[in-house]
Amino acid sequence: MDEINNLAYRKPLDSEKRIIERLLGGEFFGRDQIRAQINNSLVKKIDEDGSLRFDVKINVKADVRQRIPIEAECEDSDGVTIHVLLHVVEGTVYELEIYKDDSSKIVQMPDPKHFRLLKLDKHPEEGRYKNIR
Repeated sequence: MDEINNLAYRKPLDSEKRIIERLLGGEFFGRDQIRAQINNSLVKKIDEDGSLRFDVKINVKADVRQRIPIEAECEDSDGVTIHVLLHVVEGTVYELEIYKDDSSKIVQMPDPKHFRLLKLDKHPEEGRYKNIR
């Protein structure tokens, strides 16, 4: 784990960009500002699952309704669900969190096109979570 904590910020890998783009394919409050932030940021891996911390290089704030406006989920090859959550803190994208329901190691990251998107920011008349694709 120390090795991960000492990694420097870098440009996102293509595989990471595809996951991020899948999340940004959903409609949610602040999405366009978050896209601009991500396009002007560096990342570093913060855990074995591939979670990322963002270092945003522009001062554009996103008008999000809650810390996690969008989530994606899909089953790993072992059948256990993988979750991908986009964290936004004080209007700035902060972290892409990736984990499995049972905390086991990810066997094979699915193609991002297979991830189901869950919109977590909602209007009061919407349900708790809304499956948007």
